[in-house]
Amino acid sequence: MRVSLQQLIGKDGLIRDGFDAHGKMLKETSIHAQTLGFMAGLKGLNKRKIEDELFLPYLKGEIHPRAVPSSYWITYFFSVMIELGHSQEVINMIKEKWTPMVKHGTTWELFEPIKGETSHSHAWSAHPLYHLMQMLGGIYQASPGWAQILFRPTFHGDFNQTFVPTPLGLVRSEWKKERNQLKINLMLPPRMKARIELPGQKPELISKSKSWVC
Repeated sequence: MRVSLQQLIGKDGLIRDGFDAHGKMLKETSIHAQTLGFMAGLKGLNKRKIEDELFLPYLKGEIHPRAVPSSYWITYFFSVMIELGHSQEVINMIKEKWTPMVKHGTTWELFEPIKGETSHSHAWSAHPLYHLMQMLGGIYQASPGWAQILFRPTFHGDFNQTFVPTPLGLVRSEWKKERNQLKINLMLPPRMKARIELPGQKPELISKSKSWVC
């Protein structure tokens, strides 16, 4: 029997993992199903309940679902959580889960690999390289052709410098913590606009390079 994700949404607004042999909807839910529902923009999802009772507790290590994303698949979950404004929590999870891989010089297929059964050199699990550059640099594509970006850095650490090549030219983001201040620079190529979201600053739309002190 073929079913869509839309058909699997229960009365509580959570996506169930399927139907049993008698056609009755299962009680079980998963991070995977809710993530795909968010990405597909399904109507009827209880997004607040999913975020507060499933996504955030899992991201913080407060719950341990039976089925969890692999170190490859979790990139989709990270993308959703970053969009929801939980970049710092994503960074914390990356540091926790990927640090054990560092001494091996590769990334694993699973967070707890099984010798002889799973890959210990799994290129697809290197997604944090993309997510960290995006979160720390704060450069997010916001329209086709990079005509507009969202600039919303996550200030983790003491300084950051990020370069992103686009069809319109190079975008450059820099920030540095000095004493109790943040010094921030954003350099835009011609014909690109940026929607700015910085702490303590009113959101604004700019069309040329600019600096801030927060």
